[in-house]
Amino acid sequence: MDPLVDVAGAAGTAVADVAHRWRTEGAAKPARMLWLELDLHAGDIPVPSIFVAPGNPPRGAPASLPDDDEWRAIVNLLRPGVPARAVERLLGVLPRGAWVGYIGSMRGRELRATVSGLNPDEVRPLLHRLAWPGGRE
Repeated sequence: MDPLVDVAGAAGTAVADVAHRWRTEGAAKPARMLWLELDLHAGDIPVPSIFVAPGNPPRGAPASLPDDDEWRAIVNLLRPGVPARAVERLLGVLPRGAWVGYIGSMRGRELRATVSGLNPDEVRPLLHRLAWPGGRE
């Protein structure tokens, strides 16, 4: 494999695998933006996370939203073989005017999504529609 990312550990390997697939497979055409984040902890090796977006800006309403196939391709790029059910579920409960800007593979293990376009009163109800285990206060 082409060593695009030289960071030790399993998270580094996961990020390098994503970068390699993005460059070589062409299956993630909707992923027009790909970036790396290194979480630094005092004296430790940086822990990488990788983020993928279909090209929509993080601020302001996007010109067009990705369709379900594009989001599935992005999830498959980040976590091959993992169903995109969680992302599909999130997309299905977003309030009008809200959107997912990008999805990340945090520390090479878990998927996370950013949601934009919410007003403060919509955050807690959205989390509970997604069965978030936190309190309702």
